[in-house]
Amino acid sequence: MQEKKRSPEEIVILAISSAAVFCLLPFLIWRSIEQDWLIAGLDLFAITVAIVIFIHVYVTHKVLYARWILGILCAIELPLTIAMKGSDQIGWIYPAIIAIYMLLNPTVALMISLTMISIVAGVLWSQLSPLMYFQMLFSILATALFIYAFAAHMLNQQQILQQLSTKDPLTGAGNRRALEDKLLELMSYKRAHRDNTSTLILIDLDQFKEINDNYGHNVGDQILVTFASLVKQKLRNNESLYRLGGEEFVITVADKTSDKASILAEEIRELVDMFLFTNSIHLTISIGIAESQANETSLEWLGRADAAMYKAKGAGRNLCCVAA
Repeated sequence: MQEKKRSPEEIVILAISSAAVFCLLPFLIWRSIEQDWLIAGLDLFAITVAIVIFIHVYVTHKVLYARWILGILCAIELPLTIAMKGSDQIGWIYPAIIAIYMLLNPTVALMISLTMISIVAGVLWSQLSPLMYFQMLFSILATALFIYAFAAHMLNQQQILQQLSTKDPLTGAGNRRALEDKLLELMSYKRAHRDNTSTLILIDLDQFKEINDNYGHNVGDQILVTFASLVKQKLRNNESLYRLGGEEFVITVADKTSDKASILAEEIRELVDMFLFTNSIHLTISIGIAESQANETSLEWLGRADAAMYKAKGAGRNLCCVAA
């Protein structure tokens, strides 16, 4: 069986936990030799937690609690180390802040970083000259704020790219890539739970080429946008709309049989049939409905829905047909 591909979040957690172990282990050994048991115990605790997190993420692929535990560990370990060993340990605050931002949401990371900096500032107040103290404090604050600005910008860019990679830019429906991922997800769940049934509703706008030819592609695009908006208004939980391409759309209906999905399909067909689009254009749709089967691939499932849709077209359009 092919090993599941690791997400970027997993890789970050595995890298940070590994780095924590390799960076702290030499100090654990040194402090044990020096019989500095208190700080050695703190290092041993941090190393143990990092190892447990590494194994947990490596085996389970789950990151939610792991990233929080690792982030909080970074925020606690450093102030305690500085409180025990003094200002000589202040250099570790910079990688600790970076790690926290890599693990957590930028706003949360900023709050934790500022709390950590406040604690460290209080501990070091009596250990440094005023000039050294404020140089240290403002350099750390500047680092935290600069990283926050960078992390927030990168998160925004990531969200934009995520939307572009999964959304049809014209209609706002999911795109073909998002549909393929959803089909794989539904089929995987079907194989694990044989009694589970999901249904595809494949919709084709009848004689849409004639609309483009007679009114132009701008009008055609407006109709596609309006159509997608109408359909979305009818969808409930576990129902999602995707643009397969051109004037073809797919609705995934999770955890419902074709009988129940047919009710939704018929409601959409009737709604479109009664609606007047741009330039008072009357539009009809042909719909194919296919219930998932455990012994087929996602492409075969989609193919049966497509065949049912063409059966509806062959029977005179403006119809719903259920696949065998």
